[in-house]
Amino acid sequence: NKELDKYQIRYEVKGKVLYEKIPFMLEMMHEIIYCTKFDDYKRLKEIISRTKSRIESSMTGMGHTVAMLYGMSQLSASGYYSNLMRGYGFYLFIQEIEKDFDNRKEEIAGTLNQLIKLIFTKENLVVSFNANDDGYDKFKAAFGDFAGKLNTDNYPVEIRKFKPCNVKTGFTSSSQVQYVARCGNFVDAGYKYTGALRVLKVIFGYDYLWINVRVKGGAYGCMSGFGKNGDMYMVSYRDPNLKKTNEIFDESVDYIKNFDVSDRDMLKFIIGTIGDMDTPMNPAAKGVRSFGAYISNVTIEDYQRERDEVLGATPEKIRELAPIVEAGLKQNHLCVVGNYKNINDESSMFDEIKPLFVSAVQNNSEEE
Repeated sequence: NKELDKYQIRYEVKGKVLYEKIPFMLEMMHEIIYCTKFDDYKRLKEIISRTKSRIESSMTGMGHTVAMLYGMSQLSASGYYSNLMRGYGFYLFIQEIEKDFDNRKEEIAGTLNQLIKLIFTKENLVVSFNANDDGYDKFKAAFGDFAGKLNTDNYPVEIRKFKPCNVKTGFTSSSQVQYVARCGNFVDAGYKYTGALRVLKVIFGYDYLWINVRVKGGAYGCMSGFGKNGDMYMVSYRDPNLKKTNEIFDESVDYIKNFDVSDRDMLKFIIGTIGDMDTPMNPAAKGVRSFGAYISNVTIEDYQRERDEVLGATPEKIRELAPIVEAGLKQNHLCVVGNYKNINDESSMFDEIKPLFVSAVQNNSEEE
């Protein structure tokens, strides 16, 4: 949505199929959506337990995502709900219902059945379909039957409330490395998004963050991002440092203020940026991009404007981004996932320190 503080939460059901199997695919989609037996409590508990186990096994290796989403969840509504649906907030939810499943199984099944009614209605339906004319004709003929079976009830729109906060959080584990994330929002500070920020992301990835966090600091990786809604982040991956990396993030403002490279190097950064924007796409990828643009109300003109801003980037225009990055960093949303001792040694950086895994019991060596 071009109103950058607006967002949508959508549930996606998708498939890939040969044209002659389109009716069968739609039948399977309908059966999965409307005929799933949530009161098969044994199977439901298995799925919840497996989901929790998979999250826990991946969280230490995906600590940068956990830290970034948790940091973002405190400053923007879209970040808050992203964290609830695929970040640490989702883990807490799964852990809670798994722990008390036997007492809440009827409630859980009832909620899932109610969600089916609320989500899968004809009014909510948006379809993206990729095929040639022959495929479209076959889809059109079969889709009428599918759409005719959708729930036609209308429900009032719920107003979600989001309250920003800033609780600098350290999540501890037995990991020997850290994932350090700093987040902020420059639109809240009065600045606007520009395509030059995409070039800055590439510059950070190949120069400033790469050299200071990866090469000198010894981290396995480092990333940054700048969203059109103003959300921005910098994060390290498998990082032996903590405080030092956070200082490097702060010092990025001085780097931008003094940024100056040759025309040849500037061209390399621009080419790298355009390469990320205009990668060759198969039909499926084209469909994903066009559907994303449709639901976000992004036009060809919007894409071209951003592309022109990228192509027109100069060292001077990069230096002009310093106040934007400084505004986001000043909000100082910090989240770190990492080693118990390392985080507690820097306890003054945090408002809250807690175990990454809810059921974790710190061993004696950690307590020391």
